[in-house]
Amino acid sequence: MASDLPPELVELIFDHFHPFEDRQTLQACSLVCKSWLAASRVPLFADISLHQDNIASFCHVAQSSRLVPIQTCIRRLTLEYIEDLPRPASVCTNFEARDSLEDLQRLGPFPGVKILRLEMSGTVLDRHAVVLGMICPNLSTLDIDAVNSGALSAVLRAVAAFPSADTLRLRRLLLPTKPRRGAVPDTVFFRGVLALDALPKFSSLCAWNAWPHARSALGDYLRRAGTHIQHICLDAYLQDVSNNSLYAKEPIAIAHCTGLQSLRISAENLPHIALRILPLLAAPSLSVISLEDSGACFRLLRLRRRRVEVDLASA
Repeated sequence: MASDLPPELVELIFDHFHPFEDRQTLQACSLVCKSWLAASRVPLFADISLHQDNIASFCHVAQSSRLVPIQTCIRRLTLEYIEDLPRPASVCTNFEARDSLEDLQRLGPFPGVKILRLEMSGTVLDRHAVVLGMICPNLSTLDIDAVNSGALSAVLRAVAAFPSADTLRLRRLLLPTKPRRGAVPDTVFFRGVLALDALPKFSSLCAWNAWPHARSALGDYLRRAGTHIQHICLDAYLQDVSNNSLYAKEPIAIAHCTGLQSLRISAENLPHIALRILPLLAAPSLSVISLEDSGACFRLLRLRRRRVEVDLASA
């Protein structure tokens, strides 16, 4: 015998029918072919996205759920545009980020969440990172998007609230520091990192248009924390790196990365760069080297990109 569609599904799926006051009819007529078991909830609630317009409804559904708690089924949680200031009444009911996150916290921990994606300002993240860390105690990946200017230090401080996280992703990070003429965004980023009281230790690092000269911000970071880095990707399409300029002749700080496991380099004039950087590698655990060159010599051969990958483990 079929059973009624669970109330929590009616609330979430048919919420847009509210103006027509037809929820009871939908619930009475919507039958399912088997019982609403806990196993059915895992794929349905594995990926949840919450924002100011639906977070209160989600908390209500989770609190009123009669079976296995919904929060234990979530594997990926996204919090979008939750701010400190109340939104206009014309948009939604007024509530602050603090109240919203406290509502989530009252549901208990979300032990299954492995990926947490945050789309909020750096100040909000900094202020509520401890609460977020308690909500997601078993996090493995922290993904921060749409961070406003001036938030770099706030973001890096917030990472401490997630001790189990081993991956940090920063998307669309806008840095307030006005770069010097000729400086590139990643150079500015590492200047900001070096200015922090506690230097963060990254296990993986990908730098675009930044080269680890010994006197550069990236080179200084590698000198101070390079032993913790296991994977490096350098997309260095800078003319200063590829030709015989002063930068091209400066010492490279890659030798400090003694725990390196993989290295990928994409650059113009790759043979020149490879001859300079490969002899400096001093990592016994290094197993893969990937080299990409899209320079003029390959364009003449009508090849968009030339890639060589060496697997040292099987060599």
